[in-house]
Amino acid sequence: MSLIEALVTVMVLGTLAAVAYAFLSGVTDSAHTEKARNDVASLNRAVEIFVSNGGSIDPEASAEEVIALLKGHASTEQADYHVGLSGSKIDPRLTPVPVSALESDTPGTRIRWDGSAHRFTVEDDATGPGISAFVLVDNAAENGDHQIQLSDGVFTYAKEDTWIWDYQDAVATPLVGPSTIPTTAPPADTLPPPSSGGTPPAAVPPGPPSPPVAAKLDPPLFSIAAGKHPLKDFRLSLTLSDPNTAGAGKIRYRLISGAAWEDYEEREALMIDPDDKVDAFVESNSPAEYENSVVAGASYWTDPVTLALNVTADKSGVTYYDLTENAVYARAIVTNLDEIPAHLQSAGLFEILWSGSPSSGGGVLLDAEKDSGSGESLVRLGTGLWNNTPDLVLQSIAKADGSPWVKSSATETLSLTAVSLPLPPPDVSTVDIGDGKFQVSMSHTGKVPPGAAIYFNLAGESPASTPGAGLPANATRYSGPFLWEPDDDGSTGSGSATVLATAFPPASLGLWFDPSPPAAATVALPPTNKADGGPYALVKESMVLDGTVIGNIRNLNAAGI
Repeated sequence: MSLIEALVTVMVLGTLAAVAYAFLSGVTDSAHTEKARNDVASLNRAVEIFVSNGGSIDPEASAEEVIALLKGHASTEQADYHVGLSGSKIDPRLTPVPVSALESDTPGTRIRWDGSAHRFTVEDDATGPGISAFVLVDNAAENGDHQIQLSDGVFTYAKEDTWIWDYQDAVATPLVGPSTIPTTAPPADTLPPPSSGGTPPAAVPPGPPSPPVAAKLDPPLFSIAAGKHPLKDFRLSLTLSDPNTAGAGKIRYRLISGAAWEDYEEREALMIDPDDKVDAFVESNSPAEYENSVVAGASYWTDPVTLALNVTADKSGVTYYDLTENAVYARAIVTNLDEIPAHLQSAGLFEILWSGSPSSGGGVLLDAEKDSGSGESLVRLGTGLWNNTPDLVLQSIAKADGSPWVKSSATETLSLTAVSLPLPPPDVSTVDIGDGKFQVSMSHTGKVPPGAAIYFNLAGESPASTPGAGLPANATRYSGPFLWEPDDDGSTGSGSATVLATAFPPASLGLWFDPSPPAAATVALPPTNKADGGPYALVKESMVLDGTVIGNIRNLNAAGI
């Protein structure tokens, strides 16, 4: 193998290694983020189970304190009579890995506890303190074992009696009717023979009546299943129904854990937002016949919607006249607005912002002409946005207001180019007034912008712009008709002179217009030696050659030569 072949082989292997490293790094980051989301989903379900089974979480608690509560268990004494789950709600080995002070400014996965929503949240590419991941540590189960106090529910298991629930004997309600029953004497032959003597035994009193067994009522039925629902389906219209015998009980509910119970009106619709939790039970109307049902709970949540923004413009290449004589707009439209319920849209859930690139204004925010709450925003383009650079880059973002249900879109960019137009060449006319003198007039032809000017050169040179200045240094600005007396060497008995003129845009519009092609006018001068005799006549001719307007004045003698 030659040296060149070896070097090529090393380069190929290095390129493949770099590509493989980048790919595997991306796979690792994606797997880490997905694991964090799964861990947070499991923790949030554990929080719901903990609260619905009598647990209480301080709104100011830290994420570590919440995890410690989820690992806790009720005392042995309370576990004997507590109705519900009394043990640890998560694996006692679960240990959070906090973000170190050195890593806090590095974007990455952040898991945090939201006390107001009673939920763990996970953010991608976030900075600041938080938890980066969860790991299983064997000795964490030993060090984190502790007891917690759970609140009792509507009822508890029996503490004293041998029955499932504690109860007290109650006197039965007297029956309606006569308190005596009429009797008749039995026939004589059915009477028992008299005893041989002594007194009859005393009557044995009856034992206590058996306590009545009350039937337990079934819990209410929910019209919508608990769990995750698309954001567009909220607010959910939830109704509760009583599956028990009519009149046996009434439904009571609450939307906030720990709040007072409220009576539920039949077929009443409860409006449910994301992260709401509903508790309900059937309260007995006759405790002697029925016991209250267990408390049924249902939690509802959603995955946040990331706004999708599409940015377009009427034209990608624009001219000065497009911007000054017509309306050219850049448009930003949220394309997945149908995934967000109307009541959230009208509440200003997001706004569309525009800014120019650093070359076109230093990232300054631009004013939009449409209310961004409609999901569409327009920015009218003007020449000032280009800031004397040929390329303009606009940036737009649909920015969410911080709601946990909607996330801001990615920043979208839009590139536009300034198209420069050449000015039309000016018209140059000359009139021979005799004695070798000419009157010269110039005017614009076609369409020119305000401030355009004509520059001319009488030495036969094209007016040339000075680099950086945009205006010619070898020409004079035309301000009106003037008298021209060109020089003639006369050595050959004939001669000519040429004036060249060019239309230039104003310096402020140099980005949008180019100078015109030069226009030329040539005059023929009478010879100094008139031996061939006169008289002479001047004939003016003009033509266009390769975009250059050429004028010519010839002298003719009497013979037409």
